[in-house]
Amino acid sequence: MKTLAGGIAVLLSMASLSFGELRAGSQTLSLSAGWGFSGSEFDHDIAGNANKHEKISNPGGAFGAQYVYFLRTGPTIGVGVDVLRSALKEHFADSLSTQYNFRTRFQPTAVLAMAKIAFGQGRIHPYLFGGIGFHRTSFYWDFQPKGGTAWWDTSTQDNRRIVEGTGTGFAGAGGGGIDIFLTPSLFIGAEGRGTYLGTATYPIT
Repeated sequence: MKTLAGGIAVLLSMASLSFGELRAGSQTLSLSAGWGFSGSEFDHDIAGNANKHEKISNPGGAFGAQYVYFLRTGPTIGVGVDVLRSALKEHFADSLSTQYNFRTRFQPTAVLAMAKIAFGQGRIHPYLFGGIGFHRTSFYWDFQPKGGTAWWDTSTQDNRRIVEGTGTGFAGAGGGGIDIFLTPSLFIGAEGRGTYLGTATYPIT
């Protein structure tokens, strides 16, 4: 079994529908899209460790949705649900090991119960938010021998998927941004967030 923990940072632009102004009793529904990257690195007990540091996924797209119900005004505080999918891209590592090249990718979906604090009045509302929940993450890890290394059963150097599966673990996120109302019921904005992905286990194939 392969165990992995990590984090995601995401920059988002948001287009949302607000059912009324931001005050107690109002609601917002947001759809978001942006770009994310991971700080997770390879384990350093791998075969032929070359004492290098490399990420396990390359940056990729991120998209999600968020619903918030506001409980009070001044500052405006709301609670809700946030879902974010990070479509990170495959990373190829050819210098991490003296015996193998690696291809890896992990793509998490985080589902959070969250709270949001919005400030300001009128058209512009800076905000902070945080949440906790769980992540469901797909992960694979391919090995390909190089140099004088070969697979023991075939004496070849073909690429093989050693770890592949889906794992679940704790997730937490926090960040901030700004909402700009174009009309009383429509706003756009930008957001930056960091997401912690708790340890999850993935099966060896």
